[in-house]
Amino acid sequence: MSSCGLSERAAGFIPAGPVSCSARQLCTLREVCKQHPPGQQALVPLALRHGRANVARHFVVGRQGRPQLRDFWLHMAVSADPSGDGVPAEEPGAPQQAKPKRFPRGRYEQMRKYKVIRQGVTLPGGRRRWQKVAIPLEPRLRITGGTARGRRLESPPVYVRPAMAQVREACFSILRELQILPSRQPVRFLDLFCGAGTMGFEALSRGASSAVFVDRSPECCACVRRNMSKLGVGEGIALVRETTVEEYLATAPDGVLQIVALTPPYEEISYDELLRTLSQSAVISERTVVMLEYPYELGSLPPVIENRLIGMRNRRYGRTVLGMYACQPDPNWDMRTEEFTDAFIRRRRNYLTS
Repeated sequence: MSSCGLSERAAGFIPAGPVSCSARQLCTLREVCKQHPPGQQALVPLALRHGRANVARHFVVGRQGRPQLRDFWLHMAVSADPSGDGVPAEEPGAPQQAKPKRFPRGRYEQMRKYKVIRQGVTLPGGRRRWQKVAIPLEPRLRITGGTARGRRLESPPVYVRPAMAQVREACFSILRELQILPSRQPVRFLDLFCGAGTMGFEALSRGASSAVFVDRSPECCACVRRNMSKLGVGEGIALVRETTVEEYLATAPDGVLQIVALTPPYEEISYDELLRTLSQSAVISERTVVMLEYPYELGSLPPVIENRLIGMRNRRYGRTVLGMYACQPDPNWDMRTEEFTDAFIRRRRNYLTS
């Protein structure tokens, strides 16, 4: 036996390099080892150095109190060499192979995001075993109302965070209640940070006369054009601008628009600067409505911005808050600036209030 307590036979299964390990697995190994004699705890530093702990119970707790070293190191060798060519994947220059994502058992909200398949894994010695893996599914974007209700939209090949169907329903329900959309007058819709164009196509389906889509990502702009072709929306009705939101608001190439929707990436923007730039832009004018998504953790937005945008609604839907503002609103509109407080958005299900 070596100083670490490994026999020569077991040492033959030790991988050449370290293996990735999660913090939860390391904590599990430490907690299990606290309950066993110091002779078995001597193996812990070696296991931690190799970074493998998901078989800690087989390693420390074996039959009749003896650790099953061979099974442990055999499992480590499989994880350290997923390609089967004898070279650990973590070494420089070694072929990298993507590891399949384990299926999150017992979590129904995540089950809808993955498709479970069976995949064979080759073990050393030629043996094979089957395991369940989860493949991410493409987000299913659908239009929730209007003439194109139920039609699917394509998603771009980059990470986007489209507005939830519940939030979109709430947006256009409030617009319908205030008789803003649909309207007898032409309504032009501006979709900033458009992504797949969900908000803009929803507005076109519900009665908007035209829509402008703005995003700096070429993949998102190409996806919007494909969705235009899929829905039969012509170039005269929808316009795609591949530019940054700040540059678009500064230049205002399309003039004044009646409704402006913003679904920005939470981590990449400053809401104070964004709202200040928007309030000073020429894209908004009298009776322009602004709809903005922001995270619940941010706290409530101010009820008045730069003495130009006045708060209309501020409703929470899960961890997302929908803030609606108006520039020089109509006197008949029901303005509810009292909703722009932290106490109001902390109320559960405040979207059910009329």
